[in-house]
Amino acid sequence: ATSCHAAPRARSMRSLLLVASSLHSVACSMAPFQLVNMSFVLTRCINRNASRVIRGQLPSVFSGCSFTDRSVSTSAATDDSSLDTRRLPLGKIFQDGGREYLFSTRKNIRDYEWTIDEAEDLFESILSLDDESDPLELGAITIMEKLMSKEEKKEIGKISSLYDVHDGQQRLISLCLLLAAIRDNLNKWPGCDGDANEVAGRVYPEKNRLPPVCRIDVQEKNAKSLRLILSKIDSHGKIVSDLLGETSPLTPIKNWKNLPQCDQRILEVYKYFVNRIEDLGEENTLKLVERFESDVYLLVCIPSDTKIARNIVMGQGKGKNIEPVDEFKGMVCFNRINDEIVQDQILDRWNKLSDEVGRSVLEEACILVAQGELGKVLRKNCEVDLLEDYLNKFMTKEDADGKEFFETKVEPAAKILKQFYDTGVQLVGKDEEAPSLSFLQSATSIATSKEVKIVILDFLLKHKELRDVHDEAGQISIEKQLKQLEGIALWSMLTKPKPKVRFQRCINILLSTRSATDTDPNGLALLREEKEAIREILNTAEFGARAGEIKKVKAMLERLNEHRLVVQHQNRMEPLQSTLHLEHILPQNHNNVESWTNNWTPQQSSEWKHRLGNLVLLNQKKNAKIGNGSFNVKAEHFSNSPYPLTNQISKHMEWNVASLTKNHEDTIDLATEVFGL
Repeated sequence: ATSCHAAPRARSMRSLLLVASSLHSVACSMAPFQLVNMSFVLTRCINRNASRVIRGQLPSVFSGCSFTDRSVSTSAATDDSSLDTRRLPLGKIFQDGGREYLFSTRKNIRDYEWTIDEAEDLFESILSLDDESDPLELGAITIMEKLMSKEEKKEIGKISSLYDVHDGQQRLISLCLLLAAIRDNLNKWPGCDGDANEVAGRVYPEKNRLPPVCRIDVQEKNAKSLRLILSKIDSHGKIVSDLLGETSPLTPIKNWKNLPQCDQRILEVYKYFVNRIEDLGEENTLKLVERFESDVYLLVCIPSDTKIARNIVMGQGKGKNIEPVDEFKGMVCFNRINDEIVQDQILDRWNKLSDEVGRSVLEEACILVAQGELGKVLRKNCEVDLLEDYLNKFMTKEDADGKEFFETKVEPAAKILKQFYDTGVQLVGKDEEAPSLSFLQSATSIATSKEVKIVILDFLLKHKELRDVHDEAGQISIEKQLKQLEGIALWSMLTKPKPKVRFQRCINILLSTRSATDTDPNGLALLREEKEAIREILNTAEFGARAGEIKKVKAMLERLNEHRLVVQHQNRMEPLQSTLHLEHILPQNHNNVESWTNNWTPQQSSEWKHRLGNLVLLNQKKNAKIGNGSFNVKAEHFSNSPYPLTNQISKHMEWNVASLTKNHEDTIDLATEVFGL
């Protein structure tokens, strides 16, 4: 519209019609929640320019918009969702004695994270306001009205509202700490008692015949310091006149280092504000309060459901360090547990588990189990929806709650997946019959076979359950299934079926193992055509030519070497992926080495150099020493290799087409035996 304002009227109309037509087409294809998000974005853009509209700095096309300097309230709705946005001055949100806006961050998975640096930025921004300044916009916060029982509603007042904070926790707590610091300084200055009481009512709004409440409440484990600062009432119900004085429960300050990090930050920011207000003096502080009330704005977004709230937060670029598993943690610990003490206990256990196994492993474990339980493919950016569906399915059980879900589903899956990655799963079967968890780990790290991990985790969880009840026969049965699964992983890795086909194959395996049939009790047998496809690829593929193929052949060769070691009654080798190198026996570049050019024509070299029979595993340091040397030089190094298939190459007198072809066939035969082809 701004560009159209400067253009001739006719062209402006044509342009607007074209734009309107295009936007209408897009809108018709959007889902309801996307339309809600779009309306939020448009509203936010207009709100950002509201003051310019008022002063006539935007084209007249906007002149009909009903904005005021004090606040803007808009809403967008569909049949099943809505979004209310309000541009409000802080004086409206932090109203003296008002309980229209009370906040809770108990369900927010993040702690208070602001340091003095962020607090200083906030303070300086408000302090810089004067009569000539534009209003200060502190951005958007996303809150949802908390569902409360009649009894809970009576506690805060029938016309009061309590909101769960999805985004804005840092700013809201910091603003409360600033007001508390202003209150405490005003209390020290003569004649400012009335002003101090008014500011106190903004952070600790009291009502006749109603219990007092703090403007904002946090998780119970971090609530003590904040509640004391906002209320000035200690745990014994006594008023603390000087929060930083010698008799205060918050002192001595040197002991703050022993408190949880969240408490430390709250106290440090409060102390910083106290010092800044003290330096400011009475007159300037009262001016600061006036600016705070009328010239500082928040855009308050109140969606009707959590999905819209989540999309708004992520759409604003917030929560970048929040992963899907963190949101899932909030659902399990807060939404599915009623007892607040149990909520905090499970939250602590979840955090300890995350530290123990790693957040990425914890998230992957939850997603893998969810896919297996629901039989649903993970869609892009839909991790939270998948996890929520999984949780909802579990909650259909009688008396189910988040504690049981964490203890029976989340915790075991995360720990087993971590053991799988660390090759720490204890197997009981004989070496010849035991599966190679190292191969399964390598194979499922490749995109075309990653879905197999869904089955692996399911089998390992069953294996653990059987180990816990000392059922050795049952464990061996699961281990045999895992060994069969190696063939499925190889098929998926090499033949590269479409994602839907791979996923459905894995789900079918899970279904068949849960209700075995006579023809294929485990659903794990490779079909004849699948075996033929694998053998054809093993015979013809140029595994040594590209990085993706090199990763595959390294996994296969490591498995074949492991099998040969077991047959020779030697110990399995520890995975050496970090130093493992794929060596071309016939070098890729050998034109200047006479011993190679005498035995190989350019056509023969081109045909065979990247094929399976010309590839062996070697330690990276040894590869650096060998380079493109002659076969005799290579054979000497091969003879010292711990890998049997590499070692046996040293027994050849020369490396020509005949010897390579023989090794190629032998390697394929070994793969046929190991993978049941």
